[in-house]
Amino acid sequence: MRRLIIYLVVLPLLMTASCGDDPTEPEDSNPNYNGIFLISDTLDYSSCSITAPLGVSVDVTVVGTTITFAGFAGIRDPVDTRGYGATPETTVPIDPNNNCFGYYSITFDITYTDVDNFYGIYHVDYRYSPECQAPDCSYEYRIGGTRPL
Repeated sequence: MRRLIIYLVVLPLLMTASCGDDPTEPEDSNPNYNGIFLISDTLDYSSCSITAPLGVSVDVTVVGTTITFAGFAGIRDPVDTRGYGATPETTVPIDPNNNCFGYYSITFDITYTDVDNFYGIYHVDYRYSPECQAPDCSYEYRIGGTRPL
């Protein structure tokens, strides 16, 4: 019975300590890319009358081949340290009594220059139901992220 306990409990701990491999961590996971980054942005173009920048900071989490950027899930390419994704279209009631709805989706595409810095784009598309009598529009920011010291 003692040998069984040693094999089931102690041996996996020794293997993890000696190999440095955590079986609960997905392959290609790199927690060094995780964290909160300060954002600098430049409006690249806009066909909208109002734009909403990303904000002053963004939280990024990388697990395996998934990146979560500002709460939006995407795909991480571990070879070129790139992460990108697009949200599903989200509906916003503007004037529901007149059947006027807005729809938007967000796209991001970032590339890390090192574990403390990235650059990329943050793009938003808006469209409206015909009842709104508003033109569709989009805007895009060029962004840079720097980990605070």
